[in-house]
Amino acid sequence: MNRLARETSPYLRQHAQNPVDWFPWGDEAIAQARAQGKPLFVSIGYSTCYWCHVMERESFEVAAIGAQLAKDFVAVKVDREERPDVDDVMMAACQAYTAMTEGRASGGWPLTVFLEPDTLRPFFAGTYFPPAPSHGRPSFSMLLTAIATAWREQREAIRAQADALFAAVARSVDGEGTADGVMADGTKRVALEQLAIHTAEALVQFEDAQEGGFGGAPKFPQPAWLELLESVQGDLPSARATLNRALHAMVRGGVHDHLGGGFHRYAVDRSWRVPHFEKMLYDSALLIPLLAATGDPWLRRAARRSAEWMEREMLRADGLMHAAQDAEVDGREGLNFLWTAQEMIDAVGAEDGAWAATQFGLDAGTNFHDPHHPEAPPSNVLFLAEIPEISQWPRLDRVSAALLHARGARKQPRIDDKAILGWNALAIRALAEAGRLLAEPKFVARASAALDAAWSAFVEQNSRRDAVTAVFRVRRTGLPSYAAPLEDVALLAQATLTLATTTLDTLQFDRVWQLVDFATRVHLDGAQRWCERNATDEWGLRGRALQDGAVPSGAGTMAVVLATLASTGPRAKDAGALLRQTLDASRAALLDAPTEAARTLIAAYWASQYALPESVESLCVTGIGTERTLILTLARGWHVMAGDRAHPPFVLHGAGLSMRLPTANATCDGEPAFEGVVRLALSVDLGAREGVLRLQPCDATRCLASLPLLFRL
Repeated sequence: MNRLARETSPYLRQHAQNPVDWFPWGDEAIAQARAQGKPLFVSIGYSTCYWCHVMERESFEVAAIGAQLAKDFVAVKVDREERPDVDDVMMAACQAYTAMTEGRASGGWPLTVFLEPDTLRPFFAGTYFPPAPSHGRPSFSMLLTAIATAWREQREAIRAQADALFAAVARSVDGEGTADGVMADGTKRVALEQLAIHTAEALVQFEDAQEGGFGGAPKFPQPAWLELLESVQGDLPSARATLNRALHAMVRGGVHDHLGGGFHRYAVDRSWRVPHFEKMLYDSALLIPLLAATGDPWLRRAARRSAEWMEREMLRADGLMHAAQDAEVDGREGLNFLWTAQEMIDAVGAEDGAWAATQFGLDAGTNFHDPHHPEAPPSNVLFLAEIPEISQWPRLDRVSAALLHARGARKQPRIDDKAILGWNALAIRALAEAGRLLAEPKFVARASAALDAAWSAFVEQNSRRDAVTAVFRVRRTGLPSYAAPLEDVALLAQATLTLATTTLDTLQFDRVWQLVDFATRVHLDGAQRWCERNATDEWGLRGRALQDGAVPSGAGTMAVVLATLASTGPRAKDAGALLRQTLDASRAALLDAPTEAARTLIAAYWASQYALPESVESLCVTGIGTERTLILTLARGWHVMAGDRAHPPFVLHGAGLSMRLPTANATCDGEPAFEGVVRLALSVDLGAREGVLRLQPCDATRCLASLPLLFRL
């Protein structure tokens, strides 16, 4: 048993019995490496990572490997979900190192990094290494021997390599762009809202139009890209087709859990059929709002079932959400999710079983062979070659429920039961959006309860409870309370804002601004750039990058929050001013790598599209389902005359929208008028995304020209 037995991270505790003298990341490990003059070997993963389990069984459970590590290195194990700050730097090192040595940046987990002990700068990085040489990779033992030899014989060269590699790491983590804001090809600076459209056009060109999504195998959902396509589809009609093809392909494919709902991490093939089986809370949470926002009943069905999966399988007793479900059972990847035709017949009977086998692609031949267990019989991941006729959906639901019940009798994957703030926030937003867009009040109620639980567990306030003083990242019994990065703070602000605009709860609007004010104090630097860290880390970095990864960036999410606040609720002008400052500070980095900063571009696009004039304080839509309320707040001193049938005070434009005019709430020179808060009843068709409200605002001395106000639904 090693030091990890004293830790409470599920991932670190999984390695407590290894014959490796593991240290957790921290001062003790660093001091030992410096005292002994040894490099640090840093291994990073997470508890539901399949290949992390494989490398543990193949290497870290081998006594000879433990002895080799103890002889030449100080071995450190890191939970990437608990310490995203360390993981960010190490992953940047891996991507930079592979770009330098292989010509193509790559990364993943398990993450294998070697650090120079005095500066803690990485000098070698990779991912999984096998127990014997294969596919052009050395064995892990060979790698350790080569690194140890180089450290003894070429130490100065290694230190020089560490310095060169760290320069690339610093550029990546702190998000430095070209100083003059000129793109690499010499293009002059452009308006950021136009850059958003140009970037979406580039994504449309990059689409795999045949199979849906982007790129080849392995294929990831890329939700930030999909969000950008959704945002600009009014100006770029091709974006809608690309978005819908991706969503349909995922929902039909094996990456979607057809029985239980929710989505697996990614597909190992181009056609989405065979997933990497772990189910992370954030993947489904990011896809649910996109699915629910379409007018497509099949995609909306997937959104509803995925929200139900979160409630059924991921909800903790304290109202928070678990982090993830493992990819394997008894060392076998995906074992819980695989089927044969006979197993289906055994579960639901001959008639339904044969029908289900045809529906779920079992008649096309087996599609899954476990490479680590060649003796295992071939089996099938469930997928749908085509969407069933709507008349068949009730049968599909009934049979799926019966198969899910049978699957529940199998041994289940492990649950990573820690609660991560940002991932919980994504789930809260997903539930609130599902409730609003699918007309399911139960999801809104669950989101509200989960938000209260998250606020209680992760947020500290002053004695008056009017200011946030601290925010924490992870909650699990005994886990240390690391300060949350900006990612968690911003995602909580976005979730709270979604619930606030859905319910018009003033408490939630107050909470949003408390989080924004906290982030402004703690996570904004003197150059008006958002920083993930509260302060500089061991490498002197604060994490100023805009890149959206599997989870959106903190900077991008905060920009989206500010763009929404700039047209919604109190202090809209404050939000707009802060957004403009941070977008200006981000311009150079955006021009350098726009596809990596989709959320920031969404905010820039919204800021231009939904900017409010002086006469309007805020404009937002609240409510759930097809019956909503458009709330217009006129600025002090401004009003709109009530008019008549020939000249109505408010005119609505937008496909799938209709409006009922309210009664005037004021007078002007004895004539009926509207001032202050005006509530307009809307009827909204499924799939409607935005509308335009026209009005003619007047003050004490003048009436302006008819004013179009664009709003999001």
